[in-house]
Amino acid sequence: MTITYKRNEDKIIKGIQAYVDATYTQHYAGASGRDVVDDWEDCGIAKEAFQSNIIKYAKRFGKKDGDNPKDVMKIIHYCIFLLNQLEIQAAKDQEMIMDINMEGKIQAEMIRTGFKDE
Repeated sequence: MTITYKRNEDKIIKGIQAYVDATYTQHYAGASGRDVVDDWEDCGIAKEAFQSNIIKYAKRFGKKDGDNPKDVMKIIHYCIFLLNQLEIQAAKDQEMIMDINMEGKIQAEMIRTGFKDE
């Protein structure tokens, strides 16, 4: 099935990909390959930092350099980071549920067999 995009979504998505690709060659990453996002993740504040940057660039749009498409690209990029963070959290939550379920099964088996955890 061929989709005929009414609002240039296919071209815009390619532009987003090119923008994101270009950020990997810019000054944001140090010689170690780490960037500020790595630091936010290490500190456990990535989700909040992404949200605040989305708000920052949305509020700045139209004020700095007029209707600057680069600000919109930054918003989209931080939205992608946020979506990734949500996926990571969902996977961790699922892993925790599995761990809790396994712990419950172990405890149930211990009770069933009369083994006491001391």
